[in-house]
Amino acid sequence: MPVVQVIIAPDIVREAAAKAAEVGSIIEQQLVRLLGASPLKVQISMVAAIAVPKGYPISVVVNHRASDERTKADRDDLAHQIASRLHDLLDVPIRVRVIAIDPMQIAASDIGEVKW
Repeated sequence: MPVVQVIIAPDIVREAAAKAAEVGSIIEQQLVRLLGASPLKVQISMVAAIAVPKGYPISVVVNHRASDERTKADRDDLAHQIASRLHDLLDVPIRVRVIAIDPMQIAASDIGEVKW
């Protein structure tokens, strides 16, 4: 289950929030296409930063379960695709990090049901 955090600098929150559905769609499509993620298991959150004293106005962090089928090349391609597509959409600098986590180091709990 990929978990994605999109962290947005205060001065572009309104613009990014207005395009939240498009941002989510871009990220989800690439996760499904390049990592083989199940759309029902993708978690994407967009959050406003209080401040960004250093770094990019938008930072995207993708954490996913590592597997032999998901290679470094796949992660590199995913990072590039998300960054370039979000840059095209929002016209601001984008930083993307894709982090594979050993499945034995992941614990998870979901309570309740989400309607899609």
